[in-house]
Amino acid sequence: MVYIDDEYYIKADGTGFVGCKKMVAKTSGKENTKVIGYYLTIPKALKGIEEQMVKDYVEETKDEKVPISDVCLKCKEIKNKMKRIRKEIEDDE
Repeated sequence: MVYIDDEYYIKADGTGFVGCKKMVAKTSGKENTKVIGYYLTIPKALKGIEEQMVKDYVEETKDEKVPISDVCLKCKEIKNKMKRIRKEIEDDE
């Protein structure tokens, strides 16, 4: 498995790559895996994880009054992090 951070990772499934997120059940505390999507390449898996990170941020702040400027900054932060990782992969090819 290739870990992006403590929550998100990519694994191979024989025909491609799977973007995943570690989840912990609130009631039982058991760790589960949420499949984000299936991809043909690692850069595409990273893009899928990037989109999920943005969705997760918006979901996490649903009960708060978050200014759009803060959301934009967070989106840029996530996008730049994932862009750096994709660039490193593409530079190696």
